[in-house]
Amino acid sequence: MTVPTEPAHLALRRYARETHHHAHPHHQVVLPLAGTLEMDVDGRGGDVTGDCAAVIPRGRPHGFAGSGDNAFLILDITAPPSPGNGREFWQAAAEQPFVRFDASLHGLCRFMAERIGPDGLGGVRSEVTGSMIVETLARGLDTVPAALPRPLARAVRFMESHCSEALTVAAIAREAGVGTSRLFTLFDTHFGTSPGRYLARQRLHHARWLLETTRRPLAEIALASGYADQSTFTRAFRRETGMPPAAYRRRHGGRR
Repeated sequence: MTVPTEPAHLALRRYARETHHHAHPHHQVVLPLAGTLEMDVDGRGGDVTGDCAAVIPRGRPHGFAGSGDNAFLILDITAPPSPGNGREFWQAAAEQPFVRFDASLHGLCRFMAERIGPDGLGGVRSEVTGSMIVETLARGLDTVPAALPRPLARAVRFMESHCSEALTVAAIAREAGVGTSRLFTLFDTHFGTSPGRYLARQRLHHARWLLETTRRPLAEIALASGYADQSTFTRAFRRETGMPPAAYRRRHGGRR
């Protein structure tokens, strides 16, 4: 584990399915970009996914395991706590490590993720971004979510691990052990979207990950990400990102 030496440091990370445990001498915020990270922070369990972040005060033992293809924005803060840099926030987070956040923070995370290199990002930009993240999450401490309902968690993991298949809402509902109407309600309540849109987003995240980390042909990536063919993939990718897959790979390829 690398210990950051700057007051604030941002990094992109992906996590394996194996469970790991550790603690570190700095504060940390884990924000979801794609997939799910199952976490236990000092005995409190939850899933970092959708609109739920994890806030880990310094020294707190925690365990974690990734699910499916995943990506997370990690904020490490080494500055000593004070009223000016969120002492109350970290004190509250010791009791409430899982925090709900809104769409504005999703946008900031994706904006920063596009600008972080293999070694992460430090300096003034990370300090300013870190302050914005802490301020935004502090507003959500009174709406801390419980762990995802078990049927929803089962549905999410099933979709993440089978996103290359031609899944139907009925099949997802069966895997979750609920009816389709209940499944729609769960996704709308916790993610603000439908199961179909959530699956489309997971497929796109998977495709982006393959474009960034492999040299597989675009046709293979399309099929591996659940698209019927390369043309369908290209249209969906351009609609979401504003550029075709080949251009995205030229700009972002080579990340690990």
